[in-house]
Amino acid sequence: MIFVFVAVGRHHPKLAPATTLPFVGDWDLMVFHWTDDVRNQVLTLIARFLNVLGGGLVTIPLRIGVSVWLIVRTRWRALAAWLLTWVVAELALAGAKPFFHRGRPPDPLADVVGFSFPSGHAVAGAATAVALVLVLLPAGPKRRNWELAAVAFAFVMALSRVYLQAHWFSDVVAGVLLGAIFFLTPTMGNDPLLKAFIVVVFGGLGSLGGTAVASYLIGLIEATSAFFFGLYVTPAILFMVMILVMWLRPQGIFGRRAG
Repeated sequence: MIFVFVAVGRHHPKLAPATTLPFVGDWDLMVFHWTDDVRNQVLTLIARFLNVLGGGLVTIPLRIGVSVWLIVRTRWRALAAWLLTWVVAELALAGAKPFFHRGRPPDPLADVVGFSFPSGHAVAGAATAVALVLVLLPAGPKRRNWELAAVAFAFVMALSRVYLQAHWFSDVVAGVLLGAIFFLTPTMGNDPLLKAFIVVVFGGLGSLGGTAVASYLIGLIEATSAFFFGLYVTPAILFMVMILVMWLRPQGIFGRRAG
């Protein structure tokens, strides 16, 4: 996501689709012309339907409905995560649009307000789809598949704005990524934090080179164990690796003993 924001950069609205990395703007312009070439009545009808689906007429009542349902079910943590997701996403969107002040494509086929980057429809669609999956489904491999499906659906829905010439392609890419990462829960970050701890123990505290090598080795161990033994066994294997390293070499593979 950071790469997309940096690649687009901040330029005068009249220069759109100019970007900091020229190939991004060239791609935006190519997609813009391609939508003109493929435009027909059926695709336009589908795009207008998806455009409405990702707009406030649908997402705002849906937010309210899910909030009420979570209150009735007394799922207070899920409610807090659901509401906080929207607050943070909307604040990020409100700050990003005027900062980048990117101009919109010419002759839009849908109602547009304000600047183009990132796409508000894409942020709302991705945040809604991903948050619904995470709030309503229990954790596990099945939910992970639904998360990916939700992001894919949000991206397809956001593409309707590109087809209707309301946004450049990079606008919706940034919007989907921005909306998808802003689902906040009290336990978010536990998995990366645990893996970071294992990497530090494995590589050695205070050893930058050891941390880099350990990151690669832990990733390799994780991928190999997931392939041969499955996702459920992988955390146990990483835990055993950490215990083994702490037992045989407490200072880490590349660390040094104190004194």
